[in-house]
Amino acid sequence: MPLRFILGRAGSGKSELCLGEIRTELTARPDGHPLIYLVPEQMTFQSEYLLSTTTGLGGNISAQVLSFTRLAFRVLGETGGLTRAHLNSTGINMVLCRILERQKKNLRLFHRASEQVGFTSQLEEILTEFKRYCVLPQELGDGGRKLQPNGEETEISGAGNRVLEDKLHDLALIYHELELELAGRYLYGEEYLPILAEKLFMSASLKNAQIWIDGFHFFTPQELLVINSLLACCKGVTVALTLDQPHDHQLPHEFSLFYQTAQTYQTLRNTALKGGAFLEKTSLLPEELGSTIPVRFAQQQELAHLEKHFDRRPVVPYQDSCPGITLAAAVNRRTEVEHAAREILTQVRSGGYRFRDLAVMTRDMSLYHDLIRTVFHDYGIPLFLDRKRPMLNHPLVEFIRSAVEAVNKNWNYEAVFRCIKTDLLFPLEQWKDIDRLREEMDQLENYVLAFGISGSRWTGDKPWEYGRKEDLVLLNRLRQLVIGPLMGFQQDMKSAKTGHQMGTALFKLLESLNVPAKLEKWQLQARKEGNLAQAKEHAQVWRAVLELLDQLVDVLGEEKIPVNLFPRLLEAGLESMHFALVPPALDQVLVATLDRSRLSNVKCVFLLGVNDGVLPARIQEKG
Repeated sequence: MPLRFILGRAGSGKSELCLGEIRTELTARPDGHPLIYLVPEQMTFQSEYLLSTTTGLGGNISAQVLSFTRLAFRVLGETGGLTRAHLNSTGINMVLCRILERQKKNLRLFHRASEQVGFTSQLEEILTEFKRYCVLPQELGDGGRKLQPNGEETEISGAGNRVLEDKLHDLALIYHELELELAGRYLYGEEYLPILAEKLFMSASLKNAQIWIDGFHFFTPQELLVINSLLACCKGVTVALTLDQPHDHQLPHEFSLFYQTAQTYQTLRNTALKGGAFLEKTSLLPEELGSTIPVRFAQQQELAHLEKHFDRRPVVPYQDSCPGITLAAAVNRRTEVEHAAREILTQVRSGGYRFRDLAVMTRDMSLYHDLIRTVFHDYGIPLFLDRKRPMLNHPLVEFIRSAVEAVNKNWNYEAVFRCIKTDLLFPLEQWKDIDRLREEMDQLENYVLAFGISGSRWTGDKPWEYGRKEDLVLLNRLRQLVIGPLMGFQQDMKSAKTGHQMGTALFKLLESLNVPAKLEKWQLQARKEGNLAQAKEHAQVWRAVLELLDQLVDVLGEEKIPVNLFPRLLEAGLESMHFALVPPALDQVLVATLDRSRLSNVKCVFLLGVNDGVLPARIQEKG
């Protein structure tokens, strides 16, 4: 089957050409063969929006915008292969937590780190990379054994090799245990693509499909397997790459901006030729469109110059004026964000821009997230933060963590009042007086601190008797309000022996407190205030918790586990939960990171925090 490349620098019109060809096919044959636009996950929403809002196209079922993972689900749903239970990142983290506990005595380096917060998430990341790049557990073990002392070695190199050998030993052991745990029972994200590569030949719907692949700079070995299968069974495959020219035989210098993409181009080209694919004529943009300047920068010569010479050393100066590029210095981040907010309002009020025409980009969102949210709210600027935020700070997740900690750690002060301050312990019918309840709980907190109350002094039958009598009636009533549901949960946890029973006990607690109705109330309030993103978060967190409990039951089932292991398994799962939202409104400023987000149809960008070592970024070693 034919393979065609569309090459061009950034902004040269590659994506628009792909979408234009899909639109042309849809117009000519609305009920024709499938047309699939294959893009990275974070690019699917914008691409689908651009395609579906094309004037005159209307609805269609032929064209689909998919990521590799969604393509796998679609094909496996048609051909079979989804019989094994699906484990998401949450489930994998809980499996890894159990493996670490089980193998602690056999770990050379990770036995102490295994109990640190966030360790299982880091472990999942590196094991996912191994899976993605087809690295096997035995290869890690072999690599570690090659580092064993062999002849003369210096003290420094010897110590370094021993640490690396121990690390590879532990990774190989954990990876092997994970493979045994999942074999024949579960599937998780990185296992779908090899199965997809095998099943593509069985898919009747893709036999005459046309595929456009866009938005990638490189492909993992698993993705290359899928592309090879697509070449063998589909009508045609088009790949768009950000590349200045075809590098058929020789790669550019390894420090070139296009070195990685040139490697990808050669890998795809050579693999296709070996597989007997026919190479169609390569489209090189913008030259094929009769121009030497990328389409995106046709009206801004200074931006075209910057794009062309960004990585040139020595620097190539631009001789004309630069109205399209403004440099600004700020004394601190808040001043920087406030300046951007004022400029955004100026552009919207008098510059002819809509909020959706503007974007704010930064390298490290953690440094700017709270500042941007606060300042933009003060300035009345609608925004969408394109960031996968952890769910750990949501009241429901905090309630689960603190409730489990309270009943497992002798009703200590911090855990109990973290639980209270989520508001989820309060009966729903009393939420109309929520401010009064919070004030009363402040009184309870002061009393508990003053008299050092914990353990059986919370749960015992004897009423509290210290303090003023007029306060004790209220304090004892508040005490019963707190311990009522939590004591029931504690009893259920004590009688539970298996993971299934412990998960059921937690769900029973959430159900008894009417948590879904409380979350729905928060949703309605957020919508009323115009905060659609927050409303979606309240809906998403409940689904995520239910999925976590399902994964917990799938992973542990009727296996007996120590009571003290359950909180760690739960914490590992909760740590891996993230919000994944799409823009809830059309006219918003997009706030995004340079390394993750893809911009589309943006007319003005504010780039924050461009300091030394930020752009280009310094390489950060992990491990």
